[in-house]
Amino acid sequence: MTFIFGAALGLLQGCSGESITTLTGSGIGQGGKSLFFSRTKGGCSVCHKVSSKELVGPGLAGISRRHTREWLVKWIADPGQTWRENGLETRGMKKRLRKEIQAETKMKLLNPLNREEVEAIVDYLTTL
Repeated sequence: MTFIFGAALGLLQGCSGESITTLTGSGIGQGGKSLFFSRTKGGCSVCHKVSSKELVGPGLAGISRRHTREWLVKWIADPGQTWRENGLETRGMKKRLRKEIQAETKMKLLNPLNREEVEAIVDYLTTL
């Protein structure tokens, strides 16, 4: 049933049902969880914990209560550009992390992510 739904959704979105099924997994955020912990694509767990504890970057527990979904998608897709644009949410994050004078973010993507992958990671982050 999941594959049929994913295939139909894939036709509507212009991508294969297999990629949708893979990204959605068996529950909300499952595809994003795989990407988050992957060492080859996504790779968020190299620098971030899913708790509130800091690793290289800040812990991500409760991140969806501090930032809008729109901002999270933008940030994960291109953290450098989002940092330089210095919008209201970014300024709030910089202040909270005491990084107001830092010229560039230290967050780097291991590999570029497509829109579906970014959305899947944000889905996962909303479960934290």
